[in-house]
Amino acid sequence: MRTQMNEDEYALDDIAIMGQWTTFYAAPNTGKTLLTLWMLMQQVQAGKIEGKNVYYVNADDNFRGAVEKLELLEKLNIQVLIPNQNNFDNAKLTHVVTKLTQEGGAMGVVIVLDTLKKFTDLMDKKAASEFGKLARSFVGAGGTIITLAHTNKNRNDEGKRVFGGTSDILDDCDCGYVIDGGGPDLHDQYRAVFEMNKSRGDVAQKVTFRFTKTKGCTYEELLSSFERLGGKAAKDADKEDKRLSDIAAAKPVVDAILLELADGELFTKEILAIVQERSIFSRNVIKKALIKWAGDDYDAGHRWTARKGESKNQVYYQKLDNPIDGVVESLLAIDRADLQDGRLDS
Repeated sequence: MRTQMNEDEYALDDIAIMGQWTTFYAAPNTGKTLLTLWMLMQQVQAGKIEGKNVYYVNADDNFRGAVEKLELLEKLNIQVLIPNQNNFDNAKLTHVVTKLTQEGGAMGVVIVLDTLKKFTDLMDKKAASEFGKLARSFVGAGGTIITLAHTNKNRNDEGKRVFGGTSDILDDCDCGYVIDGGGPDLHDQYRAVFEMNKSRGDVAQKVTFRFTKTKGCTYEELLSSFERLGGKAAKDADKEDKRLSDIAAAKPVVDAILLELADGELFTKEILAIVQERSIFSRNVIKKALIKWAGDDYDAGHRWTARKGESKNQVYYQKLDNPIDGVVESLLAIDRADLQDGRLDS
């Protein structure tokens, strides 16, 4: 066993260690499958693991999705198992894992289960415990298991995602991460943050990824847009996410103020009186919004400019134009001119 044991090597860089059972919990559409496959492909391409030793069990996908993933993974010789294809079904997995364990074939093999609920009942302690025994015997023989599972619908009091099902899976596995997502931002970019809540080895506490997702993009285009963010970039992304969240939360009161600023410049007392009379917002809420969203940078969330009046406490506010409106108007003007020229020529 000592000769077989190496220094920590990773199935997924800095996140999932070879010879361990790692579980990812995430809400649907957070990107857990995408990220898992991307990291696997990265390790295979880097020569850290052999594609022929990786088995991705895709048991939670539609036919189109299964085909798209298969086409990408088979280029790297990664093995894909799909229920109802080539006589494979989920029930056969237990037999395969047991055989690999007993015959000494588990060493270096990586099995990814997507998703875990297709192989055990996460709400049943007995069923979850039985699966834990199977997984433990496999990693005990040198195998590696990565399981994907869902979080609860509701967040905890701190606003964080919480793993779904009983605690047996998290108790039994070697390493666990909860994945939270953010986006899209103004550039159609999304973020996925892996936050470790259990480890038995040298894995990262927190890892942030970013990817671009646009309407109609292919699975391959999605994967090629992934990037792992460093510490500073991750913090900047967190700030950007917070800014967008604040803008979205403030939109009702901001829209109420903009409605009154549409006709021109108003000073503080006028805005407070009119908006309070014509909306549901208190004077204090309106005043805080006036201060917070004043400036000359539209992309930063500013929606009006502020200038001091003659008296000490007098401030005048004026609606800040969206720069994109000017661009759109210029394009429309060009189209109108082209159309007019075309009519004259005809």
